[in-house]
Formats: sequence, structure tokens, C-alpha cells
Amino acid sequence: MEEKKEIDSKEVAVIEDIKRPQEVALFGQKAAGVLKDIVKQAKLIKNINGNEYMMFEGWQTVGKFFKTNAGVEWTKQVLNQSGDLQGFEARAYVQDEKGRIISTAESYCGKDETTWNNRPIFAMRSMAQTRACAKALRQVYSWVVVLAGYKPTPVEEMDGIEPNKPKSEIQIPKDPTEMKCQKCGQTITEKVYKFSMEKYNIPLCFNHQKELKDNPQENSIEEVVDVETVVGSEK
Repeated sequence: MEEKKEIDSKEVAVIEDIKRPQEVALFGQKAAGVLKDIVKQAKLIKNINGNEYMMFEGWQTVGKFFKTNAGVEWTKQVLNQSGDLQGFEARAYVQDEKGRIISTAESYCGKDETTWNNRPIFAMRSMAQTRACAKALRQVYSWVVVLAGYKPTPVEEMDGIEPNKPKSEIQIPKDPTEMKCQKCGQTITEKVYKFSMEKYNIPLCFNHQKELKDNPQENSIEEVVDVETVVGSEK
């Protein structure tokens, strides 16, 4: 990401009117399909809380499909009130094959982020540039990334987002006769037992789960679910 001189806002190109939207949409769909194969093979996808986000290299790939490149316009230090280095901010651009600027964006990386609190200065500077480039690309090509099935935010912008902790594993009794409804004592299947424990934290038969669903306030249950959809086959 080579830096270049500052860009005058008047130099930013205006996107020409699209006369053949169907062709553009078709190309976007084809590009999304190819992109998905490339990023999966190169392992450029990160799963965060059940959603898939694409790394910067994947966004660069999308840009190449449309004959565009991302570059850095400038990088600046950010100082705190004491004059100490706090981080870096950067401004990036996306230009087409004719050298016209079609997108610009700014981003930041600093010590106030948990992930970057103790990282080397050069790494913070580089990340500020990477985020700015990814953001500039996102502003133009997020629609293609969404068509590929991914979230329209680059992985680099998701730093500090903690993955949801998985629910603690439900302990299934070894003796099937111990899987009983806490209210009526009826023996229940492993599927019904596990579902009830996950949703209500107590073992309940189908009828009593349905009772909680129909009368949530009376039974002090905050989360109401459609039990019939999940365990209806166990009736």
C-alpha cells in the first residue's frame, strides 16, 4: 500500500450512469461466485458469532475483478493530551484503470483498542492503512461481498469483537429413566430433554413446554419459543 500525495476532492471521479444494470448485476453474481471459491481456498474468511467476514485480501480480489486498486493517500500520528503517541489514522482511496478516484475512506488504529494496546508502532500504522483501504473498497463493492454470502464489514474492522461463548454442554443422564419431566414425572426422550434444558434450564415434557409457551407470564418464562416446531415429532 504505497502512499501518494493528497487528493483534491475535486479530483474524485463521478460514477457514470449505468445503462445496462442487468449486465452489471449478472457480472456481480458471477464475481461473487468466483470470489467465494477463492476466499475459501485461501482461508480468507473469519467466523465471528456465527457470521462470516472477509479479510482485506479478499476485498482486494473483488477490486481486481473490476480493474481497480486501493492505495493510501496519507497516514498521520494521533497524540493524546500529553503528547504521547496514541495511534494512527489513515486515508485511502480506490482508483479505476484510468486512474480516476472512485472511493475514499479514513480509518484508525490505536492503543485504546484492547487488541492493539501492546503491539509495535509499525503494526498499528500498517493496520490503520489496511482498515482504510478495506473500508474504501467496502464502499464500492460491499454488494458483491453480500452476494457471496458474507457480511459487508472487513475482518480488520471487527477487531475487539469477542465471539459469543458457546453454551455449556448439556449433561444427558446415562440412564434414560432419569430423563423425566420435573412437573409431572413423565419420562421424556433425549431430544426433548436436551431442548428443554437449553431453553428453560429444567427438564419438561412436551405438554409442559407447550404450557410455558402458551402462558409465559404465568410461568415466569422470559423466552418463548415455538416448541412444536422443534420437538413436535416427539409427541
